[in-house]
Amino acid sequence: MLLDKLPRRREKRLCLLIQNAPLRQFLGSLLRQWRYELLDTPALADLILAEEGITPPAGSGPILRLARCGSAAEDRVVLPLSLEELWRVLEGRFNNHPRNHIRIQKSYPVTVRARGESFGTRISSLSDLGTRFDFGAELVNGEEIEIDLVVERRSFSLQSRVIYVVPCNSGGRFQIGLIFDRTAREIRLGLRHFIIGTFLEKVGSEIGEPAFTEGRRFFDLSPEALEVLGCR
Repeated sequence: MLLDKLPRRREKRLCLLIQNAPLRQFLGSLLRQWRYELLDTPALADLILAEEGITPPAGSGPILRLARCGSAAEDRVVLPLSLEELWRVLEGRFNNHPRNHIRIQKSYPVTVRARGESFGTRISSLSDLGTRFDFGAELVNGEEIEIDLVVERRSFSLQSRVIYVVPCNSGGRFQIGLIFDRTAREIRLGLRHFIIGTFLEKVGSEIGEPAFTEGRRFFDLSPEALEVLGCR
């Protein structure tokens, strides 16, 4: 996360050539949350996600096959697969420095404990690896701080380390990037389940039943992520 200083990524335009309607609807909702642009014309897309057995029109771009058996390859994934794996595959296609940890772009309140004081602010991006937020003081790379995060009635306290400080356009404020303590495995795992569950909740609200129930069968979803939705 925490790589927004890199050169701007190219457009992320996808085309879905998928006959199975629940899978197509599920993927479409998920990919829009991940800020991919979905096109109807294969020739205009940067990448085509196609069910195995479907032949894209002549002149189409690169293809990522969605298979239901066999082995995965550079241009082929096998269903069911995890949301984390799908995220990593697509990140690798569109970024020179792919972000391997699935993340959510959403604002949540957070308390920052640094230099013997506590400050309230809001984060703008969250993964199980780290977060970022705007702050009214210039912290220092490598500085260790603690954050208390409350998301959807769940509380997380995380020891963190500053990995970048970038001045904001507004005077006197800085964008701070944090990486969480890698030893806090259970807390980070809880964050990952929450993030995935949040994506799934939005998919379900957009496509409704029974498309959601049928569509999620194509993905390897943990019981903990499904528990965020109140289902298994």
